[in-house]
Amino acid sequence: MTSHAPPLTGRVAVVTGAASGLGRSHALALARNGASVVANDLPEAKAAAEDLVSVITRAGGRAATSLASVADADSGRVIVDRALTAFGRLDIVVANAGYLRSGLFPEVSDDSWDLHRAVHLDGALRLVRAAWPVLQGQGYGRVVLTTSAAGLFGAQGLAAYGAAKMGIVGLLRVLAVEAAATGIKVNAIAPLAWTPMSQAGGRTGSTAQILGPGRFQTFLPEYVSEVVVALSHSDCPAHGQILTAGGGRVAEVMIAETQGYQGAASSWREILEHWNTITDRTHAVFPSSMREELSGFAATQEGPSL
Repeated sequence: MTSHAPPLTGRVAVVTGAASGLGRSHALALARNGASVVANDLPEAKAAAEDLVSVITRAGGRAATSLASVADADSGRVIVDRALTAFGRLDIVVANAGYLRSGLFPEVSDDSWDLHRAVHLDGALRLVRAAWPVLQGQGYGRVVLTTSAAGLFGAQGLAAYGAAKMGIVGLLRVLAVEAAATGIKVNAIAPLAWTPMSQAGGRTGSTAQILGPGRFQTFLPEYVSEVVVALSHSDCPAHGQILTAGGGRVAEVMIAETQGYQGAASSWREILEHWNTITDRTHAVFPSSMREELSGFAATQEGPSL
């Protein structure tokens, strides 16, 4: 009987925020599918990170820890260097580390805003920036960023968190354009899972109310981790895409633009008079880049004259 190696055999992955919740689940799923894993988390999470490594190695996998806060300026270099030192290469980058605290606007403090940005957006930037030359040099890489429905669609009390998570979307779209034809594919997930962070963020009550009694607890991190494995696979066609995932459901989130209205003057009065045309979604398009979005303006036969 022919034995088949796991699909990620020979690949090396880094996962931030890996000591618990979604990060731990991602690391275990990647290891189960053959990847060697560098599990990053805060120094104070050392015991949990080492336990994760122990679980992976006892199952026959390879893993190492990297204890550093993604909010630190040199965190990206530290994590990537750990992967190269421990396993000699890097193929998969999963920016998962997160922080979530709620607060109604405008009572959001500068400290809260700065911390959400530092962990989510700055942390992702520093990690991918450090990994980018390695991935470019080998002509291959898979990058999975983490955004959120709170930013994509809005959620009460999550201004700092949602803004940081939408920053991830901007980073994703630009990286996808710059990675074209490099062998690097960059995508993002918007996870919904019952984790210590979702519980600490104070949002479980409203989420549970929408999903129904007792159902949120069934949204295990493992469901989301299977999407991470798919996006980490060499055969995955996705690039520059956002997938929302939770409880076994996976769907694509898209950024769309209506056909709009082109007027001779497009004054404020004309804009309001044609509001229904401007916002008509019937023939919406889904540009994959700013260049593609600009084609809608280039195709206009009649230019504006104010």
